[in-house]
Amino acid sequence: MQEAVGRFVPDGAFVCMGTALEGFIPFAAGCVVRIQAAWVGNVSAGLGHNCRRAVGHGVPHPIAVEDQSNLTIAAALQAGAMGAPDIPTRSLLDTGLPDSNPTFKQPPDPFSGDPVVLIPALRPDGAIVHVQRSDAEGHAHCWGTLGATRTVEGARAWLGHWAFGVADWKGFLSTLGPEAREGVRVKTPRLSEPLDYGA
Repeated sequence: MQEAVGRFVPDGAFVCMGTALEGFIPFAAGCVVRIQAAWVGNVSAGLGHNCRRAVGHGVPHPIAVEDQSNLTIAAALQAGAMGAPDIPTRSLLDTGLPDSNPTFKQPPDPFSGDPVVLIPALRPDGAIVHVQRSDAEGHAHCWGTLGATRTVEGARAWLGHWAFGVADWKGFLSTLGPEAREGVRVKTPRLSEPLDYGA
């Protein structure tokens, strides 16, 4: 398991605004030791059962929770992208978030002396993007949610069949079966329809 942790999530920290199915495998496989997130769930599919089991019952092992919000994750990632040590905000003042997350510091603003909250930078080592199809350049199609997480047995069975039960890409394709592969094979390449968000 430790080998899986080091390979999948280098320091065991899982960072996200909110996580749905992209968190399914890391939580179920025991690859997360700490989560920094605003929320965890499966959106249309319901609760994030794998994370809830780890946090509440230590299955497959306990994980630490660092409270965040959508704002703080976005600001922390922005600080990391800019090479800044942190991002200041007043939006967190008079909320409980600085009390539940000790990484948020509250020094006085050096210009006005007013209180401010500093959100420390986050610099993740990698990203997980859950899609059903992509190409070598990173273009991707996402056709909705896949995976069931309600029970420990169901999660383990899914992992055993689709993740740990295959040695490589050829093994995955073999497990998928020829009929399923033929059903999703691109017969005529077509680009997605253009969208006009200003209309």
